[in-house]
Amino acid sequence: PPTVTATNPSNGATSVSISQTILVTFSKSINLSTINSTNITLTQGVTPITGTVYAVGSNGAVFQPTSTLAYNTAYNLTISTGIQDTATVPNSLAGSVTVNFTTIADSSPLSVASVSPSNTSTDVSVISPILVTFNKAVNPATLITANITLTASSSYLLTITPLGTTAVLIQSNSQLNYASLHVLQLTSGIQDTLGNPLTGAPYTSL
Repeated sequence: PPTVTATNPSNGATSVSISQTILVTFSKSINLSTINSTNITLTQGVTPITGTVYAVGSNGAVFQPTSTLAYNTAYNLTISTGIQDTATVPNSLAGSVTVNFTTIADSSPLSVASVSPSNTSTDVSVISPILVTFNKAVNPATLITANITLTASSSYLLTITPLGTTAVLIQSNSQLNYASLHVLQLTSGIQDTLGNPLTGAPYTSL
């Protein structure tokens, strides 16, 4: 029967690219009709990952994920006994094979993508909330008053509401001062979902 002689990534691999094309090599020529998305699957936990499966040469197969994989996440590639060789009486894969690998951690910095009202805005309403959008998903537990302050002549008490995964709405509990310079400050205590801190902190918007 055919066997799996190699996979890329290999079993137990770490720091795998999130754009990884997965290659499986068999010990002999394979019936190409059995190289399909039923017999070669990728899952993250119990969640199936969509992708395209196709043959490479006579004894290779590729699983190409439809979308980039998630950072710092474990995946399981399963190659089932539905894989068969080209013998007149086909031989099935000697046994189901599972390959486990983990993708690379996201080391890209967290940064502020936009603030509304924008920096140096004038004639801002004294009841205006502030919307801050980040370049990536943020750990909502870090969106707290210890890490976000708004001051004029003194600090305001704030209500902070995460919006989705990449934004936060900041609302003063009292009306803002008229004709006053206000300073919004975001500290490095704000982190993405992998613990990377806000770059350029303290981030200040006037």
